[in-house]
Amino acid sequence: MHSFDQASNFAIYGLNQTDIRIDSEKHKEKAFERLQKGVVSGASHDAGERYDAPKCHPETRKAVMINIKSWIVSDNKTTRIMWLYGPAGAGKSAIAQTTAEDCHGEGKLAASFFFSRFAAGRNKKGGLVATIAFQLCISIPEMKEYIIKNIEKNPSIFKTNIKTQMQSLVIEPFSLLNQVNTSTAYRRLIIIDGLDECEIRKDQVEIIKAIAESLSMDRSSRLRVLLVSRPEVEIRQAFNEDNISSMCTRLALDDTFDPDKDIDIFLRSHFQALKRHHDLRSILVSWPSDEIIHRIVQKSSGQFIYASTVIHYISDPRQNPQKRLNTVLDTTPANGEMLFAQLDALYSTILSVCEDYQKVALVLEAIMFLNIAHGPVSGGEILKSVHYLDAFLSLENESLLLLADLHSIVDVNDIPNTGIRFYHASLYDFLQDSSRSHQFYIDRYRAHARFSLFCLNHVINTPSGLPDDVYTYSLGCCFCHFNLSNYDHDVLGYICNEGCIKSHSQLQNAIQKYNTNKTYWSQLSSHSVLGHMIRNGVDEREKYH
Repeated sequence: MHSFDQASNFAIYGLNQTDIRIDSEKHKEKAFERLQKGVVSGASHDAGERYDAPKCHPETRKAVMINIKSWIVSDNKTTRIMWLYGPAGAGKSAIAQTTAEDCHGEGKLAASFFFSRFAAGRNKKGGLVATIAFQLCISIPEMKEYIIKNIEKNPSIFKTNIKTQMQSLVIEPFSLLNQVNTSTAYRRLIIIDGLDECEIRKDQVEIIKAIAESLSMDRSSRLRVLLVSRPEVEIRQAFNEDNISSMCTRLALDDTFDPDKDIDIFLRSHFQALKRHHDLRSILVSWPSDEIIHRIVQKSSGQFIYASTVIHYISDPRQNPQKRLNTVLDTTPANGEMLFAQLDALYSTILSVCEDYQKVALVLEAIMFLNIAHGPVSGGEILKSVHYLDAFLSLENESLLLLADLHSIVDVNDIPNTGIRFYHASLYDFLQDSSRSHQFYIDRYRAHARFSLFCLNHVINTPSGLPDDVYTYSLGCCFCHFNLSNYDHDVLGYICNEGCIKSHSQLQNAIQKYNTNKTYWSQLSSHSVLGHMIRNGVDEREKYH
């Protein structure tokens, strides 16, 4: 029971207004100190930790920026969240940084938080709301009073869930401020970049839901939130929920915005700067040619990370930029140099989340190499849809699931008659260079040997329900794949040890199919050991045990 419960007609002596005011100020200071302790100092757009953060070239990404800025100033109160998403290396963070700087200069930025997988504090949800609330106290000083009051009311606020923190320290103060200052329209933007780099996946979802639910409780304010991330599984699912989808507008960094044109502008601008400042500028006058720039643009595959990494590599003032660019264009690093360390780290990080990489690698191999073995199949490249891959690789509707964590580097969908492709051409180079990819290395010879094995199995056994296009491809390309395996004895032993051709009867079955489909086996040649084996019905596996 409190000392003054049910008390009346009493007086307290020895206190004056100064004492009360000082005590109140101390409470406010303590509340503000609690807020400061929760702040992640390196997360804001202008943090020293993020000095020289990547941003868009002034002449690039114009259409994307127009879309974002039009949404910010729109009076549409239903879509107060924008999800900007795209594959790894598409330049999402550069767009977020540029938007933050522009909005800060225009007085429209409320706060920003840039997640980072490798930076302490910036890879967890813990300091997110405190950091945003602290920045609100600075960007909109009138809000500080409301934020501090709510911390005083609940000193343990930073131990509550994200939704409670967001509602108490961001949405409610912003709403109260707008009610008090009716003459001032506070149209502000909060930017959260790299949501997929928050290390715990369920926390990524919690953040999305907390922001959506908090904003839905106050439809009068003009606060908007720009969320930027890769299209990872949990994030996609969260944005697909009806209550979130209805209040969100999406902006995909795809070919709609003509990224090749922007990359061309980016490259030419940086080459010009390099030629102005490099000690060898006198021999760089007509360098590089339009053809070379075009090659880099093509290798970039619409993603800025390749182009920016190339520029960074050739801009070393102690090196000859022409020689360095030649090294890049040759694709093989000289003297063991790690040409694309930034890119390699990015790919390794993405691939490391795969739970069963051995199976994932099988699907990646199919995306990489099935179209190489055209053989006598008409129509050139085959259609590598998830359904085709499931059938060819004898997977039970697993391809889509196996690639679920790779949507930032692989263009995946389950739409019928739609193929799967890598977003970034340099992923091929990375996976085929063991010095770069290490445990994620894909051996092209072993891959072709495996595909020869799959083809033989489909031709000899013809599994029930095998699609016609898979059977046709297997007939036509079995020995194309074997030829591309380089006829290596180890590879042949690998095929034979897998036991695809186990008996003479199976060989006779294959021979019969060969005799009735000779046009499909035109790739057989006398120097192909498996070809000789099929043509003569002689099991030569024992030679290679």
